[in-house]
Order: sequence, then C-alpha cells, then structure tokens
Amino acid sequence: MKRIVLVVLLLTPFVARGATSDLYGFGARGCSLLGYSAIADDFSAVYYNPAGIAFNKDAQLGIGFFYGVPKLMYDNNKRDIDPIRGVVAGYSTPLGQGTLSKAFSIGLGIFLPTSYVIEVETYSSRTPQFIMYDNTADVLNLFVAIAFRPHKTLSISGGIEALADLNVDMTMNLTNQDEPIKVKAPMPGRVAGMAGIMFRPFNFLSFGLKFIDEIMVKISFVDNVIFLGTTPVKLSGYVIDHYRPQMLTGGVGYIYKDILRVNLDVVFSRYSRFRSPVFVTKLEGAEEVGEALGLESSNKAGFNDTVSPRIGIEVTPVDYLSIRVGYAYVPSPVPPQREESNYMDSDKSIISFGLGFHFTDPLGLLEKPVSINSFFQAHILDRGTTQKQIPAVNHIWDGEVYTMGIEMLYRF
Repeated sequence: MKRIVLVVLLLTPFVARGATSDLYGFGARGCSLLGYSAIADDFSAVYYNPAGIAFNKDAQLGIGFFYGVPKLMYDNNKRDIDPIRGVVAGYSTPLGQGTLSKAFSIGLGIFLPTSYVIEVETYSSRTPQFIMYDNTADVLNLFVAIAFRPHKTLSISGGIEALADLNVDMTMNLTNQDEPIKVKAPMPGRVAGMAGIMFRPFNFLSFGLKFIDEIMVKISFVDNVIFLGTTPVKLSGYVIDHYRPQMLTGGVGYIYKDILRVNLDVVFSRYSRFRSPVFVTKLEGAEEVGEALGLESSNKAGFNDTVSPRIGIEVTPVDYLSIRVGYAYVPSPVPPQREESNYMDSDKSIISFGLGFHFTDPLGLLEKPVSINSFFQAHILDRGTTQKQIPAVNHIWDGEVYTMGIEMLYRF
C-alpha cells in the first residue's frame, strides 16, 4: 500500500484533524434536539446561535462528558477508528445591572478532548477511508460570543471560534525508507467569525439565523534536506489537518409555555471548498521518486455543497423532567468515486434522544435548580459503493456511529 504516515505528537491535547462539534453537536440539550437554532437559550447557544444567550436572564454554568463509538465497515471489514472522548463546558451571563448593561450577554463554550498524544495518519487518496470520520476525534473547539438585545423581541450577536497555535514534530515514514524523516513545522492557530440573529415576535414563535465562517488549518514546511539513500533532496509539503466549511443555519421554533418546544432547522454547508487531508509533497531533484511512491501533488476533492434538514422536539410534562428527541438527514458532500480516489461516505440519518432532570439542592446550598441532561445519538450511514469502470475493484461500506453524553447545568 502506497502511503505516507504522518505522526504528530503534541504536548497538549489541542489539535487534530476534524471537528467533533460540527459532526455531533455541542452540549447535551443541543445534541438531543439536533435542530436548535431558533430556541437555543442555554450556554450551548454560543455554538448553535449565539444570539440566544441574550434570551436567558440567568447566568449559567455547565460541564459534561462526551463519548462516541464509530462502528463502520468497508468490504465486510471493520474500520479501526478510535472512540471520541472529551469534556464539554460552557458559561453564559447577562452583563451588569443597569437597563443598557442587561441588554448585553456573553457566552463561552469549549470542547476539550481527553487525549494527550494524537496520532494522525494521512493516507493517499487511493486508500479506502471514511473521509468524514477518520481521525476526526480530537480537536479543541473554543467559542466566544457577545449578544445585544435592543428590544425584547430581538437579539443580535457576534463571536469567534478559535483553534490553538502550536509547533509540532512530524515523523514521516516513506515507503521503502529504512529511517523515518523528521521535520518541524508550525501548526498555525485559526479564528473563524460567527454571527447570529434571534427574533421572537410572539411568545410562542421564534426565528433564528446563524453563520460561521470556514476554518482551514494548513501544516507546511519548506526545503527540508533529506537523504534518499546517499542522495540529498529538498522536501517540501503541506497537509490540511483541520477543515470546517462555511455553514449557514436558519430555523423556526414553536414554544408553548414551559411544556413544549419544537425547532425546525435547515443547514447549508459549503463543502465545495473542501480540501482533502492528503499529504501534498514535492521532492526537488527526485520527482520520479515521488511519482513512484504515489505521492500527492494536489488536494482538490471536488466535493458538493449540502443542505441538511433537522427537527427537535422537547416536552416537559412535569417540572422535574424534560424529554427530547431529534432527527436530521445529512446528505454526503462526497461525489461518486469513479476515478482513483476512494473516499467512503454516504447520506446518513441521525436519530437522537435525551432526558433532562431538574431538581433543587436538598442541602439548600444552591439557590436555583440544577439540571442533569443526557443524550444518545445514532448516526446511520446508507450502504455505499464506489463506481469504478472495473467492478472487481469497487469498495462497499456502511455502518453507524453512536454518541452519548451527560452534563450538569446550574443557573444562578
């Protein structure tokens, strides 16, 4: 198998390829509902629609744990993908006590992976791989936002998603090389802007709109001298280690007192700008060696933009219990694999369920109720196949990804 293996060892658990929040959601309540942009008003609104934090009069502090298990198959073999683990935390609060100060709110959210050493393998595009799930587990997501509520029916917001700035050591094992090649390269931090609007013309009706810009992290190095046998050559290259497309979410919500909430979202994702996570290299003076190894000279993937409908329903039949369900249909951005590449992905359905328990502190130490929220998701991939001209070389795949989490939320 012709490939380059890129191993990145980090001293802090901050960066790897992929985005857990964009694949699975953020916060137990949002993960339960899937569609949430028009009714989000807890700390996780900083991700789903930051304008929502201004519609909550209380300060909120939440912390929880997220766990996911991919169970994906191709050619009747299990694809070995590590579980996803991480801590989710967030805080939101109105600012100040005056009339104008109360119109402003701030929010902070973070997903912190629990892995401290990350191994990333970047395969040739010819190697069969689940492009949306391989090595997408460990990435720190940091969201910061401020919301302004000029009228009781309207909130507008702006904020950022930030990734850390790190230096990494990369070890590349080239096929037929006895010794690995070691280089140092910066992994630059990235910041993406986001904005949101929430409009509630009536107590029972809410509209939400959220935009977030793309993030693309490029690890690159230039003119590192290596030896192929006894021949010195200059090695240059780069890999896109994290990509999240521009996303625009619009939603409408129905609210009936504190008993029923329904949210319908439509999410547009601009995957046409996607760049494959292949290692693009140039061996100056040894181009024929690169060709023989099957090294990549381009990372253009030809992916398609997608539109995903989502719905979430929350019922609170009694003060101490909330029941949540959600559904999303997510079309694949990956085009039919008719040429050399073998990117495996297909349309999927996401089914979610969650519970929220609300109770007062029996010791009387906490003034307001505490909520314990939990969720479970099943991502079910349709059976897919490549479409090569020679049927004998086609690959087939399907599978599921199961995620779950629990969270404690306190209002004060």
